[in-house]
Amino acid sequence: MDKLTVVIIGNIDCVPLGEMNMRRRKITLGISFLLVTVVAASLFFYRPTRTAMSVLTLPPTRLGAPESEAQIHAQTHVALIQRPFVINAAMSRSDIRQLAVVRRQERPAEWVESQLDVALQNQSGGGTAQVTLTTREGNTEELKLIVDAIAEAYQREIVARESAAQ
Repeated sequence: MDKLTVVIIGNIDCVPLGEMNMRRRKITLGISFLLVTVVAASLFFYRPTRTAMSVLTLPPTRLGAPESEAQIHAQTHVALIQRPFVINAAMSRSDIRQLAVVRRQERPAEWVESQLDVALQNQSGGGTAQVTLTTREGNTEELKLIVDAIAEAYQREIVARESAAQ
């Protein structure tokens, strides 16, 4: 059998085993504490979002209108859904004013306006608009009532008046 010879050149600083384990424990403890703090803070501040949605059929454009006119017409109605007078008309209903999520707001109409999202879904003819209310407050049933009230206010304040004017 061959013999293995090990030659050590220079000084080797030896750290006692107990001291090395103590350093590792402190580092591990510090990292663990930091991780637990981050997880606890994220759980404390996390609140799930709630969403309610309604799909509206937009009024059609005149027959034979060019596609560009139909697009402008649909985009105009999407903008009209978000107008303060439509939101105020929806928020003036007594059943909406009594909702807990609405009573908690200092300025309910402005709060709804800031949480509201209206997106155009289909631009052929009249198209449809998806009205979505997303917030971290309230419950889904209350939000659905608000979205439905906005849809009804839009139908009453915009579509009905537009039809009556023609």
